[in-house]
Amino acid sequence: MILQLKITLKHTSPPVWRRVQLDEQTTFRELHLLIQEAFNWEDAHLHEFMLNQTMHNVSFFDSGNIKIGSAEERDNVFESALDESSEILADYFEQEKNKALYIYDFGDDWQHEIVLENILYPEESVSYPVCLKAKGIAPEEDSIGVWEDEEVELPGKTNEKQVENDINLSFKSLLRQPEMSWEIKRERDIWRSLFAMIDRYKKTKLWDFLADDQIIIVELADTKERVYCSILGNAGQEFGIAVYIGDAGLASLQKLVSNPRQYGMDEVMHQRSLLLSLANRDELEEDDYSLIKRLGIAYRGKKQWPLFRSIKPGYYPWIIDEQEAIILTETLEIIVENANQWKQAPTNVPIVKEDKWLALLPVEKNESINWESKLLKPERVENEKAPAQLMISEIETKRIQKRFPLVEATLEFEGNYFPEPVQNHPAERPVYPVMVIAADQHEGAIIYNQLLQHENYEQHLQATFLEMVEQIEAIPAEIRVENTETLRILKPLFKMLSVHVVQMESLPVITHFYQEMRNNMDQFE
Repeated sequence: MILQLKITLKHTSPPVWRRVQLDEQTTFRELHLLIQEAFNWEDAHLHEFMLNQTMHNVSFFDSGNIKIGSAEERDNVFESALDESSEILADYFEQEKNKALYIYDFGDDWQHEIVLENILYPEESVSYPVCLKAKGIAPEEDSIGVWEDEEVELPGKTNEKQVENDINLSFKSLLRQPEMSWEIKRERDIWRSLFAMIDRYKKTKLWDFLADDQIIIVELADTKERVYCSILGNAGQEFGIAVYIGDAGLASLQKLVSNPRQYGMDEVMHQRSLLLSLANRDELEEDDYSLIKRLGIAYRGKKQWPLFRSIKPGYYPWIIDEQEAIILTETLEIIVENANQWKQAPTNVPIVKEDKWLALLPVEKNESINWESKLLKPERVENEKAPAQLMISEIETKRIQKRFPLVEATLEFEGNYFPEPVQNHPAERPVYPVMVIAADQHEGAIIYNQLLQHENYEQHLQATFLEMVEQIEAIPAEIRVENTETLRILKPLFKMLSVHVVQMESLPVITHFYQEMRNNMDQFE
């Protein structure tokens, strides 16, 4: 990857800075030589880099700095400094706004602030480093010392383009073409293809002809998976496209259509879809903007900036991943190729409440794929999962049977997504943990609850049931569940424990508990 750095000579007026791009595998030794060339220093004095653990607000006086310098100077002067010849930028500059301090000439004390502005994909056939912009001329060598409360006065007017050209000429000895791995090239090409397709989609302005309740079914050629597309923008407010994926996407779409006023966060947490919105710049979050910057793309005007969201059962809405980008690119390509026929006859696309929807199905002809239009009734294909296995040892199960009696009691037992997401690491996608609740139907009271993560859910759910048994010191004779998945997972355990299980359309005590919990959370917010 390529790092874009802004290097500013501190305490000068007018300001002196350079914006450069260089390979992330550049060593700090090479960065030292680059700075010498960029500011026309003579490399006649000692130097050192200073960084800290947070890579923000690096201070000359911070005793906790990481120090990086030359091996000769380190041995003679700075014993604690790391060797700049073996330390590479990628290990330190990992996120935008990471900073470092470069000090040159400890008599004159020229301090250079280095800020990571962007991480980009390398351009093919381009050698780095390259100076993008140069502002001001650096002072002469050995001219004056500066400290925190002083500024050096410099000439006001400079030919910035000439300075930039001179710097790039001086970089010739440092130039190299970065190696790009297959993974990085593939990743770059996936995102470039998506953004190019979005530009084509914007030009169709399909939202001027189709409403968001006119659903288009697209069957993807490679996977044969069907996606259900809603064109957004006919109301003149939100522009883009919503792509509901597979049976889970269709189920959530049909639920939304049947009762839009009651389609809330619970339904979103079970939804499977991809959303492309054409937003304003100020609506983008940092990850959205970083992706666009990484590709070296810029947009102007309102409702022009692509914003992506992946909506997946059990996960917080998040920026899409590479596989989802491929799905969205293929879907947009098919939509764009067929856009003209819908613009000429928009009524040929049925609305969602009609019995049949418009479908585009791949047909192979002469080793190429064509798209055939048909009217199809949208039907979900329920893929039955294999029966669950007993994940708890039989010895443990028999131990529970011996310790606790089977009693005449009816309990509700169910796991549902907890409405507050959990994020274990800032870079990871937040998840909605599953809250498992047991309720006594006769008493109308919650007797047990536990939060479970997604990993090894089947084993943890079975173990949680046994934990509940130990807590109440009894095995209930009848358990009522609502979700088919809960029934599937617990069935082998219930068989071992001789527990009768009944699947219900709803569980009144648990439902009431969730309603009360959400009301309390809404009031708190």
